[in-house]
Amino acid sequence: MGTMPHALIQLFEGDIVEATRAYKETYPEDDLMALVDYNNDVITDSLKVAREFGADLKGVRLIRLL
Repeated sequence: MGTMPHALIQLFEGDIVEATRAYKETYPEDDLMALVDYNNDVITDSLKVAREFGADLKGVRLIRLL
């Protein structure tokens, strides 16, 4: 299973929903995992993708840097 890179979200000017949609269209056979740490608001972005993709969304990914 792969996940979307930060660069994909950057291509969509930080629009997590549009970036996730593009990833889903490009890799329809993959479980949908959205990267939600790009905008530094993981709760809001997690809710956005959950509302948009519902049961198609299998999870979210975030990276915490210390």
